Amino acid sequence: MQLTCQRNSLTAAFQTVAGVVPTRTTKDILKNVKLQVGGGKATLIGNDSEIGMRCDVPDIESDSRGEALLPTSRVLAVLRELSDDVVKLEVTADATWIRCGYSEFRLSAEDPADFPEVATFDESDYFVVPAAALRMMIRRTIFATDSESTRYALGGIQMELGLDRLTLAATDSRRLAVVSCASSVVGRPEVPAVSPVIPSK
Repeated sequence: MQLTCQRNSLTAAFQTVAGVVPTRTTKDILKNVKLQVGGGKATLIGNDSEIGMRCDVPDIESDSRGEALLPTSRVLAVLRELSDDVVKLEVTADATWIRCGYSEFRLSAEDPADFPEVATFDESDYFVVPAAALRMMIRRTIFATDSESTRYALGGIQMELGLDRLTLAATDSRRLAVVSCASSVVGRPEVPAVSPVIPSK
């Protein structure tokens, strides 16, 4: 499998996904970022068992298909050292190669089949909330969470979705923060029967 992309695009996408990669875990495979390539698209996937994230890398060139696991800390260190604009990745049976200008790096390979799956986004039926409104709602509720509590529900924000309204709520058993905003739908999404709690991370 081979892939060519812009260094800045790859770095930005990798740093975004690296935000959910755990630094300390009993499952070493979660310290990696999974790369999926196919159909002219490349996707980076991170997972810490609670949060999963998928991020597409824009402006790539590839006519191949495949998967690879990239060690997060080592790849971040490599990307910081690169100076040319174009990065080439090649995945073989026993290694992943990163080439940029006169630089070449070899990373050992792990089996990507062992990496936990992260659900894809349904692009036909979904809820829509303005990004600015969602950021504001998170800022107005996250302060009331309790990240040190042993009770899972207190360490996150409850999300209640309706066909025309989104409500976020958080509490640490002493404070309570609730905020709502208008939402809309595309297609015919199902309203969740249970309101999920999103970890504050």
